[in-house]
Amino acid sequence: MPLRSRFLAWLLIPLLALCSGVTLADPVEGAAQALHLLDYLGADYPATVADGKVVNSAEYQQQVDNLAALQSLVVALPQRAERADLERAVTQLKSAVAGRQDGVQVAHQARQLSAKLALAYEVSQAPAITPDPARGAPLYAQHCSVCHGDSGAGDGPAGIGLEPPPSNLRDTARLDRLSLYDLYNATGLGIAGTDMPAFADQLDDRQRWDIATYIASFSAQPVANPAKTFNIADLARQTPAEVQAAEGADASATFRVQRAQPPQV
Repeated sequence: MPLRSRFLAWLLIPLLALCSGVTLADPVEGAAQALHLLDYLGADYPATVADGKVVNSAEYQQQVDNLAALQSLVVALPQRAERADLERAVTQLKSAVAGRQDGVQVAHQARQLSAKLALAYEVSQAPAITPDPARGAPLYAQHCSVCHGDSGAGDGPAGIGLEPPPSNLRDTARLDRLSLYDLYNATGLGIAGTDMPAFADQLDDRQRWDIATYIASFSAQPVANPAKTFNIADLARQTPAEVQAAEGADASATFRVQRAQPPQV
C-alpha cells in the first residue's frame, strides 16, 4: 500500500470506528426517550380526562404533543421486524387519546407498548447494582428537594411560581403508575415541557437508581406480612398498579415497600 494510502487508512479507521459506535448508541438512546414518553403518558393522561371529556386542557395537550414526539422517535428507530407493529401501536394510542378514552385503558395500552418496545430494542430496565435508598436520600436532598420539597410534596422553595409546578412525589395514585425505571429514566432525561432538568451529566446510573428507590419510599407504607418477595427486575420495571391488577391489593402494598427498599442480594 502506498504511503499516502496507508496514512489515510490510519486516519479513517478510528473515525469509522467512532461513527460506528455512535450509530450503535443512538438506537438505545432513542428507545429510552420513547419509553420515557410512553411511561409518563401512562402516568399523567388519566387525570386529564373524565367521562370522555377533557378536564385539564393544558396537561391533555402536553400528552398530545408527547405522542407526536413519540411517533417521530419510533419511526426513526433502526429497522427491525417489530418496528412496523410498534408504529401501528403508536397510531392506535394516538387515536385513543384523541378519542379521550378512559384513562385506565390508555395507561394500560401505553404500558403494553412500552414493554414491547423495550424488548424489541433490548433496553435494560433493571439496575446492575441493587439500589439503596440510604444512598439516594442525600442525593435527593442535594439535587431534588429544592423544587420537590424535603418530603417530596412538590413544595420546595425553587418550585414556587413554576408552571407546571413540581410534581408531588407523595401522590400515591400517580406514583402507582410509574415504575422505578420510569423514575430513574426521568432523572436522567428530564421532563419535557417543565422546568425539570436532565441530570444524566451530573448523576451516574447507580445514583439515579438510588434516587428512584428513595422517591418510591414516599408512597410506601409498612406491611406486617409481606405477600411475597419480588425480584429486582420486577421491582424495577413493574408498577404497583400493574401488580394490584394482577395479584391484588396485598401484593401491591408489599411491592411498594420492596421497591422502596429492594432486598440486597
